[in-house]
Amino acid sequence: MTSKVKIQNNKLENLPVFLVFSTFWLVSLLVLGTLYSGFHLFDDKDLFSIYTDLENSGFIQIFKQYIVGDNSNRFRPLYIFYRVLQVSLFGYNLYYISLASLGFAIASSFFFFKFFRYCGIQTSISVLLTFYTLVGAHASIWWRLGTNEN
Repeated sequence: MTSKVKIQNNKLENLPVFLVFSTFWLVSLLVLGTLYSGFHLFDDKDLFSIYTDLENSGFIQIFKQYIVGDNSNRFRPLYIFYRVLQVSLFGYNLYYISLASLGFAIASSFFFFKFFRYCGIQTSISVLLTFYTLVGAHASIWWRLGTNEN
């Protein structure tokens, strides 16, 4: 027997859930001071070197340079691509880079929610599972994707 997954596509639930995630992340990051906290040597040390390298070379060349030069024990090509893309779009403006990370958190939350709904889970449970997935001690990996947690 084969079973077909029934796709849950209720467009009326998308906007309120998106607003819940947007409000949650915006209020959380404003209250914690993360959006306007400025430069952190441990997290943002690569931004200035990426910025100066981008003035002299193209995006692809810098991306390759940082992939080859990544000597961490972790597999981080998406993080490096994300960082080089952020700096190429926003320059060395830490506020805009933090806003881009806020957008990434909101989008990740919404797409996790849509995945859970696609699996046939109820709306309220999908929202709770999304928060369970993204909030907690492990949540820092979503905000600072590539830095080591020493």
